[in-house]
Amino acid sequence: MMNNLPKKTRANLRNRGIRTLNNMDLSQFSGSIDLSQNPISTLEVIPELIGFTELNMDDTKIASFYGAKSQPSLLSFSCRNTPISYAKFLKHMAVIVFGDELNYINGLIISKSIKTEAKERRNSLKEYLTNGWILTSVTPMRLIDQQTRKRITIFKENEEKPSVVERSLEIKDIDIQVQTQDGVEEEEEEDQNESNEALFALRIKFNQLVHPDDNGIVSRTTQKAVTREPMTRISIRQLFRYQKSRC
Repeated sequence: MMNNLPKKTRANLRNRGIRTLNNMDLSQFSGSIDLSQNPISTLEVIPELIGFTELNMDDTKIASFYGAKSQPSLLSFSCRNTPISYAKFLKHMAVIVFGDELNYINGLIISKSIKTEAKERRNSLKEYLTNGWILTSVTPMRLIDQQTRKRITIFKENEEKPSVVERSLEIKDIDIQVQTQDGVEEEEEEDQNESNEALFALRIKFNQLVHPDDNGIVSRTTQKAVTREPMTRISIRQLFRYQKSRC
């Protein structure tokens, strides 16, 4: 008899001081579930549900997709004013985790191109995302663990890997990467040896641009000075401007 009862079309659980849903049966609802303004810190509390199309997690403490389940009928997900809402690739992550039916994030439509990219990368990224990693780049696929600050890069098959000099010219965080056979790279923020090598490669590139006749030759004495000298973000940007002006 209970199974024949009509489901409620909306679950309004807003601002109830809810931290967990262990004692709640959300399967009785369909349509939308509003959990906004609750001190919920993880999507792990939301079970996989069939039939509900909207999930509102505004003003909660959600910082990642840790523990999130696939939601095959979910059309709209809102997480305004939460830590995860500031992630650059929020739309990609949500589609990868929840599913391809998702059309809206925070009231904004998800483009077909983002859906395509997310679908292509789901097998590579979903396990990382549901374990709390945050996507920081789509091509190549880069993630960061918010707890340990560990970073990894995943290359798809036939995707060109940048050279050492190209990597050293990256502005964001100046992360140095080491290729491995399985296509996944692990990065350590304070790997001094790799940082020195990248800075030296960057200085050689700079010398090649400024003094093309010298072929970027730098003596070992100069190399030691280079590796000890700090390289600021401003100097890297200046190098980009200089290189662009020569093109």
